Amino acid sequence: MAKKSENKPLALVSTLSENIPEHVSFELLESNIITLHGLDTALAAISVSSINQTVVNPNPIFLSNPTGKSILVDEYDAKKSLEKYGLKLPETEKCLQSDAHLVSDQIGYPVVIKALGSAHKSELGEVFLNLENQKSVKEALRKISKKHVIVEKMIGDAVVELLVGIVHDPAHGMLLTVGAGGVLTEILSDTSSILLPSSKSEVLDCFNQLKISKIAKGYRGALGVDINQIIDAIMKIQDFVLDNRDKLFEIEINPLIVTTSEVIVADALIRKVT
Repeated sequence: MAKKSENKPLALVSTLSENIPEHVSFELLESNIITLHGLDTALAAISVSSINQTVVNPNPIFLSNPTGKSILVDEYDAKKSLEKYGLKLPETEKCLQSDAHLVSDQIGYPVVIKALGSAHKSELGEVFLNLENQKSVKEALRKISKKHVIVEKMIGDAVVELLVGIVHDPAHGMLLTVGAGGVLTEILSDTSSILLPSSKSEVLDCFNQLKISKIAKGYRGALGVDINQIIDAIMKIQDFVLDNRDKLFEIEINPLIVTTSEVIVADALIRKVT
């Protein structure tokens, strides 16, 4: 009633973040009523909105979401799709298990062997790193249940490993999350998120929020990396997602390996419309 009688922005504030069910938030949003979940969130939003900000050529926010059932694109095809947008991959081949030792010889050791077709290969024990010869490759293959595998060159000089993920959020549009990747993803819980599309400067600000960014820049005299290369890689991932936004539910690159000279997509998960 208040919204109908007052031609002013209206927000509903809950004292605790869990006090407004998600379906209620969506119903209110359809009536252009914002829900602020928790007093801390509400006060932060009010504080930001009170600042006079001049936005030059603001980017549009895409709220449309893909519909229908989803399928998981296998890692090899997912990475090849990203390669078309200028992202670098390790030397990579997919093959039958029976041919993996020959492919490993061609690529050159050390190699990585992964099961093809599993969403969470590491948790399933189907990723084998730093295999130095045919014997270690054959031993790894005995532990993989899938018929097809990925063989790729081992990247051994990483300075940092990052997570880059983009999901369609029904309430906010496309959300980019950048964080510590690899084995540190769950240990550190070091992430920062922004809405897409975003500019290079916005992505850089997002990256600089991360604790791991200090390592990337060269912590306590250690070798750092070219931060511009990281931002360029994230922008290319954004380009891929924006071009395919009506077909993608989510994408996650983990890890995005950063060395002193390059940024490499070591693993990629894409979930798209069937």
